Amino acid sequence: MAVPGSLLQLPKTTLKEYHTKESLQYLAVTFDIGTQTKVNRWKVKVKKLSMTLVARRFSHTIIFVTVHSEVTCGDLFAGKGEDGKDIAMEVNRFMGWLFSPLLADLVHASMLVMLTCGPVILFQELFDVLKQSIARLQLEFTLAFTAADFISTTLKLFIVSYGVKVLIEGHYFADVLPDLLEGASSYQALPFLQPVLSSPDTDILGTTATGDHGVPPSPWHA
Repeated sequence: MAVPGSLLQLPKTTLKEYHTKESLQYLAVTFDIGTQTKVNRWKVKVKKLSMTLVARRFSHTIIFVTVHSEVTCGDLFAGKGEDGKDIAMEVNRFMGWLFSPLLADLVHASMLVMLTCGPVILFQELFDVLKQSIARLQLEFTLAFTAADFISTTLKLFIVSYGVKVLIEGHYFADVLPDLLEGASSYQALPFLQPVLSSPDTDILGTTATGDHGVPPSPWHA
């Protein structure tokens, strides 16, 4: 995915003419916690990434997450185990590991784009768990696309238009969302837009998922 012209490179390609190398950075991190050794490596990556974000103090942080899911239950893949087989975990635990405490404090008011398989979005129970994770992180907005949508040319147009309208021209995302969707008019269904509406009185961890699939507990639930 991290090649010129790929989906994840589009924001960088769109914005690079308006920034210096110092003011615009593209960081790619592989998430794999299938074994304890990989868990330890991930913790080192998180620490290094958090130090970069703290030092740079970016005015905008856009996070793209690409991940497959188990088609029958919607658990998200978290890497390969000792035997080389894929390991999956529940949505809330996946989000807890991906945005461990060091990063969670730094992604407040960021933009998250989830590119994943359909069950996480189409199954209401999983969708509710995803929304709870997002509310806990206090992201500004989240867009979630199923695999059938995010491979299309229309999503590329959407991302480029987002870069121009929001990050270059300075419009508020929610205000220009209808225009962005109109530009990607081939969508049969709207993507999931999740503004942060959580409050200290909201029980955002009310849903419980079942099944371990061989992964360690999330740092959020240690």
